[in-house]
Amino acid sequence: MKATDRLALELGLRHILMRWVTAAWAVTGVLVLAQPARAGWVAATGGTETYYEQNGIYYHAHIFSDVGAGTFTVTQGGEVEYLVVGGGGGGGGGAYHENNGGGGGAGGFQTAVTSVVASTYAIVVGAGGAGGTETAPGSNGGLSAFDSIISYGGGAGGGGNLANSYPAQNGDSGGGAAIGNNRTVGNGTSPRGNNGGQGRDPRDYPWEAGGGGGASQAGDTEGLGRGGRGTVSSISGSAVAYAGGGGGQDPAPLPGGNGGGGQGGAGVGAIAPTAGQVNTGGGGGGGASAGASIPGASGGSGIVIIRYPVPYTGYPAPYPVPEATGGTVTHFTRNGTRYRVHTFTNVGANTLNVTKGGLMECLVVAGGGGGGRGEPNPFGDGGGGGGAGGLVYSFASVEPGNMSVVVGAGGSGSTANANRGNSGGNSVFGALTALGGGGGGSDNDDATGVNRGADGGSGGGAANMYDTSTTASSGTSGQGYGGGAASYDPKSLRSGSGGGDAALGGTGGAGGGGAGGYLTAGENGADQRGGGGGGGGFYNNGGNGGSGIVILRYPLPRGTCVLVY
Repeated sequence: MKATDRLALELGLRHILMRWVTAAWAVTGVLVLAQPARAGWVAATGGTETYYEQNGIYYHAHIFSDVGAGTFTVTQGGEVEYLVVGGGGGGGGGAYHENNGGGGGAGGFQTAVTSVVASTYAIVVGAGGAGGTETAPGSNGGLSAFDSIISYGGGAGGGGNLANSYPAQNGDSGGGAAIGNNRTVGNGTSPRGNNGGQGRDPRDYPWEAGGGGGASQAGDTEGLGRGGRGTVSSISGSAVAYAGGGGGQDPAPLPGGNGGGGQGGAGVGAIAPTAGQVNTGGGGGGGASAGASIPGASGGSGIVIIRYPVPYTGYPAPYPVPEATGGTVTHFTRNGTRYRVHTFTNVGANTLNVTKGGLMECLVVAGGGGGGRGEPNPFGDGGGGGGAGGLVYSFASVEPGNMSVVVGAGGSGSTANANRGNSGGNSVFGALTALGGGGGGSDNDDATGVNRGADGGSGGGAANMYDTSTTASSGTSGQGYGGGAASYDPKSLRSGSGGGDAALGGTGGAGGGGAGGYLTAGENGADQRGGGGGGGGFYNNGGNGGSGIVILRYPLPRGTCVLVY
């Protein structure tokens, strides 16, 4: 080819590309060209709309999280992928010295692909069922639906006193049975769920009530009283577990299944059960019977998510580029694309003023949990480390107006063995909420439960107790991980790690976790990173958790394209 011909071809290509390309964006260091929309791709509105890339495919997702009715309006039909999870059932109520409550069953779980046409489709998000008491049963979770695709709620757990005992209820996953004179198991509905677990005969000890069924397992599959496991889905853009069964009551807390199942109550220390996590369909934990008649916990609400590919590569342009003020505004250039960044570091309420709607990339980090206090005794039992603040990364659509931005505070470290470290504060932007890290457990030989770290974005670590092992806490799926357990071993006396391992002066985790103390107080977690506070060594307090942060950014449109030869 002659030089003049090659020059003419290059100029022609530039002219064509300049008319075709609407914007160029840089995503994770790769410069890509955004294509205009083509016929045959789904177009719709409804719910909280987000955009993300997964395995090289770019998706537009609609997340319906508010309990009740909604609509999904399709303006151009095609195939969509969906997730429909019903509300979790409530846990059964415990009766003082008579009965232990079973865990609530998880809401039904369905995910598949279906075709839609230009129309308006009804959406329903089911509520979590209420927990039972010693005289009255709890309720099943509510159904969730996408048009005719229905996932029913989980069954309530069994419980009640001898005069008013009640069976576990059927549901898409069944409730767990109590241990009293009515030990009927709740049945699940395959393939949306599984059966609840069978409570132990009251003549046998320990008296574990049955765990609620989960999407992937029946209750009790991994041990008596444990909630059945849920199922992980990445349809939201992050791997999140849904529809875990609630844990049954036991002398020690029994965990719910991964997927939002609540932890069962504990007879020792009269520890209350925990509710199923919101928007997971997790079952509620069963109520306790020792020390008091403790009611069952409520189930978690359901969720509906719909997504479909969008015909663009890279950052999902040409969706509108927003304009806004608020926070500390900075700019930087990466691979030829200019970004604007809004960073919010002030703890508490802040405001983003949006003057033009569009799409933002969001990082939301909650405050870290405070570390637990060590026991004042010669064996050197240490407090558990605080859990890191939850981390949420996503795209979010914004509309003109003032939007609330909340930055979570770090939880304070424990200064008394009767209390755990305080959990960190939540950070929030729009529909995105990162949960604060759980406080670290404090060494308390009275076995009141404070030796176990608190659940949170990431769970707090357990304190070591001289003659007792301590179970691990739970993190929030998609945001963080559970805290470490503590096992009784006179040779090591090692506490669980959250922000840092305490009893032997462990190092804090990367990401701002404070180091644990040995003969000193735990170190503080790093502010604006959500690091957990280190656990205190014996005779010493736990460290404070670090504050959270919210960072928003978006690329500024370019008027030129880049040719690669």
